[in-house]
Amino acid sequence: MIAHPKRRILYLINSMEGGGAESQVAVHLRLLRREKFEVELALCRKVGIYLADLPEDVEVHELSNRRPLKTAWRVRSLRRIVDEGRFDAVVSNLWYCDLLSLLENAGRRNPVPRVCVIHSDHRRLLTDLKRDLRWSARMRLRLAHKLYHRAAKVLFLTEGNARYLCAAASIRRERAVVLPHSVDVSELQERARAEPPPEWPGDGLRLLAAGRLTHPKGFDNLLRVFATARKRGLRASLLIIGDGPDRRNLEVLSERLGITDHVALPGFVSNPHAAYRAADLVLNSSRLEGFCMVILEALAQGKPVLATDCPSGPGEILRDGAGVLVPTDDWDAFTDALLRLASSEQERQELGERALQRAHQYAHGAIMPRFEQLLLDLPARDGQPAPAEHRTAPGPISERPSVNAPVSGR
Repeated sequence: MIAHPKRRILYLINSMEGGGAESQVAVHLRLLRREKFEVELALCRKVGIYLADLPEDVEVHELSNRRPLKTAWRVRSLRRIVDEGRFDAVVSNLWYCDLLSLLENAGRRNPVPRVCVIHSDHRRLLTDLKRDLRWSARMRLRLAHKLYHRAAKVLFLTEGNARYLCAAASIRRERAVVLPHSVDVSELQERARAEPPPEWPGDGLRLLAAGRLTHPKGFDNLLRVFATARKRGLRASLLIIGDGPDRRNLEVLSERLGITDHVALPGFVSNPHAAYRAADLVLNSSRLEGFCMVILEALAQGKPVLATDCPSGPGEILRDGAGVLVPTDDWDAFTDALLRLASSEQERQELGERALQRAHQYAHGAIMPRFEQLLLDLPARDGQPAPAEHRTAPGPISERPSVNAPVSGR
């Protein structure tokens, strides 16, 4: 049998700062089998906590940050990296890096296959959450939408995002693949036991929320819900781990609501899994999600989850009773559900048992082989088709079972 050369893959993302997209890029760079792939990483900014998680054999490049016209310089810098590295494909993550990758590829005589991984709900970014993007960023996002049809594959984390963006960006269905993030439950549980958890600010039920402190995550509403629930008799304290530009605003809001003695915002925590393990209930108040690794990581610790049913992510992860969902922006319903769960240890225990079962369906062993096959099925850099034994790419959306089927069976 003829031995086929390894596929050279370049990953592209803004940085390796704390976030679900960044953590999953680190997972991919660690787990892609070296007998099949050679992998490198390109960053807009060479910073971030997850740089420490990269294997030693992964070379890290930094794109040009020259001003003015930073985007144009980054496109030029990316072309140099792709050409010098003779990469067979570029896997871009987050919409700005998708734009860089697709712009760089547009002018090539022999395009290099591009895989764009959609981590966010673009629908809400361009509508009711557009205040979170400057007008220039919204223009770039709309330009990315006009270019997505040029990607060899567009990978979505949820069915909901796939349906929307395929229509909005005229992406052919055979180029769209739905494949969620994955976890190693045993590894996360081991990390949870590796060190003591952070301290909660008070007694009673230990409530936990986590994520980047930004408007789409809805922590402002979570503080209001918590304050209302305490007035209605809730005996609990709230720990919100993570950092971001809204941190000071949240601290001021906590003071105004009179709950500072019962709320703590310790900032970024390098090992959040210890906090998940110690929590009695995990809360997710997002206005926007692309997938929500926080929920999946909580399920891996067998913890009950109460979440907003924002348009993508939580509802697909928490199906089959793996958690409790309330309508997005219905904070009265969120408060009622919080009080109900706080008063019922039995319901929390039953939810935790179902949560752990659900987490196992997102195992690396179920997800990563499908992603590797997607890469192997891409045409080679020279435009030749993939070797015959590799032509088994995941089918288009219409050929896959519905979102209600088990993840491992999709």
